[in-house]
Amino acid sequence: MEDLEFVRRLERFGPTTCIKDPPLVTSSRRFEGRRPVGIVCGWVRLHVLFWLGVSPDLLAEIYRTQAPPIPELRSSRYFPEP
Repeated sequence: MEDLEFVRRLERFGPTTCIKDPPLVTSSRRFEGRRPVGIVCGWVRLHVLFWLGVSPDLLAEIYRTQAPPIPELRSSRYFPEP
């Protein structure tokens, strides 16, 4: 949630801006096989707990356990053999 807190603090100094170039590329592995409603409910839950002052350690544990395990990172799907 440090990114949320960072943006919240930045907004005290003025409006935020959208940086379109270069584009941000992220992995969708964390969301594979999950329903969109479940993903959004998890985000809402974490944000509410954050705003209620729950410790960062507990938030990290909740975040880690609410998603299915990430597949082996060295799998050929993500890192093809040369």
